[in-house]
Amino acid sequence: MLSLITNTSALGAQRNLAQTNNRLSNSLEKLSSGLRVSKASDDVASMAIGSRLETSIASLSAAAVNTGQAVSMLQIAEGMYERVQDMLVRIKSLSAQAANGTLSDTERALLTVEYQGLQQEVNRLAQDTKFNGQTLSYDDTASYGNGSGGHSLLAVGVGHFPAPTGFNPIRVTAPDGTYNVGDDAIFEVTINGHLYQGTMPASQIDGTGRVIDRNSVELSSDTSRGKIRILFNNDGVPLADGATVSFFFSNGSGPETHDFRVGAGTGPESTISTDLYGISMNKLGLFTGLTISNEASADFVSSIVDTSLDYLLQLRSELGATQNRLANTQVNISTRIENEQAAKAAYLDADIGSEITKFTSEQILLQSGISTLAQANQLPQQLLSLFQ
Repeated sequence: MLSLITNTSALGAQRNLAQTNNRLSNSLEKLSSGLRVSKASDDVASMAIGSRLETSIASLSAAAVNTGQAVSMLQIAEGMYERVQDMLVRIKSLSAQAANGTLSDTERALLTVEYQGLQQEVNRLAQDTKFNGQTLSYDDTASYGNGSGGHSLLAVGVGHFPAPTGFNPIRVTAPDGTYNVGDDAIFEVTINGHLYQGTMPASQIDGTGRVIDRNSVELSSDTSRGKIRILFNNDGVPLADGATVSFFFSNGSGPETHDFRVGAGTGPESTISTDLYGISMNKLGLFTGLTISNEASADFVSSIVDTSLDYLLQLRSELGATQNRLANTQVNISTRIENEQAAKAAYLDADIGSEITKFTSEQILLQSGISTLAQANQLPQQLLSLFQ
């Protein structure tokens, strides 16, 4: 039907032109943003999945920073342990020199000066080693006491002990279960539910069953929680099967636990924990009062250093194991971020080549639509020629 009032052709051209313009605007938005999904109406499911991936990536990026800081912190602590280890090796050398019978008290006094300086430096270094203002590994609360039951003991503990209090009875047995004079003596004590055992060879026990003066025995646990070295003086009663000797022992406060958040979640699977044990000369068993001023005390200091070095190596091995875990975690985090970025791109990023093709097509349609609308608007005017 020919009509002057309603231009159906122009209305259809307008509708198609509006749709083309909307598609062109949408394509232009994707090209300018680089996103295939920039609003929920583009693709609701992809928008939801992409948002979750973006959240996970942000959390993993923070976890990567946390992991790097954790590695740095443990490297600082482990470096301090290494320096202390070097100083303990030097103390071992000094005590071995001081135990030599060719030295006079004058020479031993000179060796003692360096020994005391090393004691002070170990404490200073442990106090001064910090990360972000936190002292990492210093604990000077260890204390040791003489025994009871007719024996004069000096008990030195080095290890992962909570702080036991009071007297702890040491029981004497032998490898065959019954101690007799002439047997190797097994000493065992239970501290905080953990059994510690050590064997003293029969050569260190005289014919009456008394421990020869200034000999010592090292007790360790099957759970690698530490070691105890006990020095005996020859003024106690003879050893006997089942007899007990008590000593007072407290090895300071427990470790400081550090929890490193190395994952995107909040559960234990996203956390790596490590214990940093404080050290000092007291905690390592070389407390004030132990000297190398005579052969016997120098030998005892030397034996304590052996125990302390074992303990320090244990601390370093634990830190090394945690550092290796963190290094593997760093690699895993980087891989996860890379893969999740790729997954997010697949859901949200625009295919530029495809969008350029669509944009060009819609541009042509827009130009064609504008031209068509112009022609449609001319139709009513052409109908006026019928009135002539």
